[in-house]
Amino acid sequence: MPHRSYYDRLPNNDLEKAFKQYAKDTAKMFEASGPDALEFASHLYYYESRIAEITPPQSHLDDPIASNLKINIGVLGMMSSSIPWLDLLRNVFPSSKLDHRTEVLVVSHEYFSDLSKLISTTDRRQLNTYLIFNFVSYYLPYLPDKDKRVLDLYSREFTGAQRPLERWEFCIQSTSQFFSYGLGSLYERTPARMKNRDPTIETVTKIFNQIRRTLTISLAHSRWYPMETKARLSAKLSNMSITVGYPDSLLDRRVIDEHYKDFTIFTKDFFKNLRDSILNGRRHMEKQLLEPETEKPWMAALAGDNIAYVHPSNRIVIPPHWLNPPYFHPNYPAAMLYGGIGVRIAREMLRAFDSVGLSWDSHGRLVTPTSYTNRTVENLRGVAECVAASTSDLSIEDDNVIQHTASDTAAEVDAVRQTYKAYLSLMKREPQPQAASFERLNTTHIFFLSYAGSLCTNTTTQREDIERTCNLSLLGHPRLSAVLAQLPEFSEVFECNSASPHYPRRVCTSLH
Repeated sequence: MPHRSYYDRLPNNDLEKAFKQYAKDTAKMFEASGPDALEFASHLYYYESRIAEITPPQSHLDDPIASNLKINIGVLGMMSSSIPWLDLLRNVFPSSKLDHRTEVLVVSHEYFSDLSKLISTTDRRQLNTYLIFNFVSYYLPYLPDKDKRVLDLYSREFTGAQRPLERWEFCIQSTSQFFSYGLGSLYERTPARMKNRDPTIETVTKIFNQIRRTLTISLAHSRWYPMETKARLSAKLSNMSITVGYPDSLLDRRVIDEHYKDFTIFTKDFFKNLRDSILNGRRHMEKQLLEPETEKPWMAALAGDNIAYVHPSNRIVIPPHWLNPPYFHPNYPAAMLYGGIGVRIAREMLRAFDSVGLSWDSHGRLVTPTSYTNRTVENLRGVAECVAASTSDLSIEDDNVIQHTASDTAAEVDAVRQTYKAYLSLMKREPQPQAASFERLNTTHIFFLSYAGSLCTNTTTQREDIERTCNLSLLGHPRLSAVLAQLPEFSEVFECNSASPHYPRRVCTSLH
């Protein structure tokens, strides 16, 4: 049952056994006896499962209206009396002058109430061991190799990784965790990056503008959006911006030095540096709280894994590593760029139109849903249900996985369609030359081949299970099959006959 929570599967499944073994081995590191370590592992897993039961579902966490509830700390303390929230927050933010009247945002009143009940009904010894285990687990990756063998074994069982990270990978990962802007700025200032900086920004911005123009026209001709919603979405598209790699301000060494001026580095004392970096990170959080204008909401996305749309800024952010082959090169044929990075830009752009994006206006402010918004959400849900039914007919994935990824699959279909329309519009205005080494293929073939290539992955069975459990997107191959089955354009380009698995047998309504 890959779609189920780790704590909601059949008893004694492989992941549960791997976690319990990890907890047991960790307890033995602190000289716990075999029976005690086994009991500790069982209690720990049970306590984790109870926390999972009360945690709000992802649909609630994704809803910016439902998960941003204003409450003062005094009321929060009465709601969850077993947790001294004011003392905890004062400890984390000592310079913030917090008191019982300070207002905070919480994701759910019920969650804090249930969490308080869980803590108050938990044996104090069990609660302490849970907290200590999490503390130890956080620092375990940074211990000498001989002390983290239990973690390497657990990682192999959980993710399928046959070896731990090499030293250079571990060092870059650790540095990026605490000095992401500094590391990214250093990388962006290398001669090779600086040489391609202007043509890269120009090429990506041109793709962004072409897709935005196409989506604006599609929105104007859509009959599925009420006029009020159309006006709001058109304003969002008009005001939407894009950041391609690091902005000029973050390439200035003085800006980076100022950002990290409170960090102290000790030569040949890795663990002390780690501890101080954690404390400095906390101080930086407090600075953001006291001076929110010092760091823009979209800046964190620069260090992310994926191209991202940031709702409060109404901005697409492309991290630097997406601006390298095989994803991108300014000299790639336009068809390859549109089918690869272009589709990813369009997919993020469409997040401004989904059930979450409809809660934000063009200036990044949360707005109260209206009857028009609700009608649009229903239309989006209808398209997702249709796409789910069509995908189920293909027998490419478990039906439960198909259902909980349906909205993302429907948006992916729309992203490919809009990007393809944008590319065809570009070809009418600027005819594209035949690409070298692709003499037997026209440029529309290259577009779809590039898109298919962008979904290629090479991963372990265990990692696939993690993706299917935790992510709201189909894996690469099933996603490709589901999307192509919704695109008559693909079958026309490649002349697929009705017997082809990619031939569109049940094409759902397009909202754009």
